[in-house]
Amino acid sequence: MTACPNLRCLEFNSPFWYGSYGDDLDIYPSAKLRALKLDNYSTRPLLRHELIWVLSRLGNGLRVLNVPVCDRDLDVVELCCPHLHTLTCGAYLIVPAHDTTEESLSLDDIEADNNNNNNGLRHLTMAPQDLRLFLGLMRKHSDTLETMQLWLNTPLYGGDIFSESGRIIRHLQLNRLNSLSIVTVPGFRMDRFLEMMRGMCRPSLHKLYLQGDRSIPSPSLPDMPHLKCLRLCQLDETIEHHMTSYFTRLAAMGDACPMTTIEIYDVAFTDQTFSLLAKIQTLKCIKIVSGPRDSWSENGIIDFFINTQSSIQTVGLFLPQINDKILDAVGDLPFVKRLLLVQKLPLERITRFKNTYPAIQVIKLDKREYHLCCCTI
Repeated sequence: MTACPNLRCLEFNSPFWYGSYGDDLDIYPSAKLRALKLDNYSTRPLLRHELIWVLSRLGNGLRVLNVPVCDRDLDVVELCCPHLHTLTCGAYLIVPAHDTTEESLSLDDIEADNNNNNNGLRHLTMAPQDLRLFLGLMRKHSDTLETMQLWLNTPLYGGDIFSESGRIIRHLQLNRLNSLSIVTVPGFRMDRFLEMMRGMCRPSLHKLYLQGDRSIPSPSLPDMPHLKCLRLCQLDETIEHHMTSYFTRLAAMGDACPMTTIEIYDVAFTDQTFSLLAKIQTLKCIKIVSGPRDSWSENGIIDFFINTQSSIQTVGLFLPQINDKILDAVGDLPFVKRLLLVQKLPLERITRFKNTYPAIQVIKLDKREYHLCCCTI
């Protein structure tokens, strides 16, 4: 570190920096270091004394921190890193295949709020384990939080106070929160958690991502007519019932509807759901990923593209079979500019599509790239 006095961004992706090797690591205070990532996929969280050892040397000037730490040790983070605006912690437990926190650190936005008088976290990613600690953290940063990604991988201590927690959250401001992601693993009742989180659905919330557990009922959604981007993943048959009235309300808003992006990953939607989506007039992007819970048919997808009232510009397809009928239905969309594909279609079919629809850009991605390629609003 002494050889790099102007180092701004530091990333350790192996466990050499802690444990028995920690005392040998030549780390000295660095006033210019702004971003630090410490092996978010460690098999265990960083111990409290290890956390103190590292952050006491490097934390004072940090704006961005990605660290495997239990939420009970977040007091160390807040003490050693008073200027943080982005914190990722606790996601070491279990992560889905399309985890978006895997990206390497970047200097982009690190200095974004140097002139911001609102001291506090703006972006939070965590796997909360203690409900009371989580609520305390949200209360402290409720005036500054803009994005929050929660990995609900373990039962929450204090989980018997969900109703009380709901009342607490409803009294928080959270008027800056514009993006909320809730990711669960089998056995976690997202419906109960989302009931608690209803108070977070302020008009400022524009992006919502829900990944559920197909073995339990999908949650009903609060009234959110202000959403611009909705991503649903691994939700069972009950989700269609919950979404029918929501999509109907969006369609009734006409060109005043704010929704521009819908992403569907292994969700138990039927052809009827897609017929409702076709009535929404403001969609710019739709991504459809097939899965074991699919209840829609190939004709339902084709009818959606034929009948949609939206000026769709980007289409993403990850289906077991993509035939020429589906490709032609996409190609005939008057405003489409991009087609994202995962499957390696035969070269002659790709060539035919490009020759028939030369204005459409075909982007071929592998499975991981597809999940990480978020649609732009």
